[in-house]
Amino acid sequence: MEITLTPEDEEIIRRRLQSGAFASIDDIIHYALQSLDTEEAWLQANKEAIHNKIGRGLAELDRGEGLSGEASRAKLQEKKTIADYAAKHGGTGIDLDQALEGAGIEFLTEGRKASADGAP
Repeated sequence: MEITLTPEDEEIIRRRLQSGAFASIDDIIHYALQSLDTEEAWLQANKEAIHNKIGRGLAELDRGEGLSGEASRAKLQEKKTIADYAAKHGGTGIDLDQALEGAGIEFLTEGRKASADGAP
């Protein structure tokens, strides 16, 4: 079998080999293929739940319950900031108020604090 790689893909392979995470190009390709299989299996196993969530979201938008693009981006940025702070300071089990304070967040969208996973 012959495979033609883009220069970008070749660089990714070089970096992976240099990092020591993989012993050979064969190992990298095997891992990549396994990852694809795992991702596809997860998507198939969760297909119904994904469609249900999309349907619920669309119904909320139809009822006028959705967030504006700006508010949605702000919420995502807050979650990312909290997750980044948690990752730097001991994982997801840290105190949320401590994470918010440490991350420099004084308030969240809609004036209430939310858990790191986005639950109110």
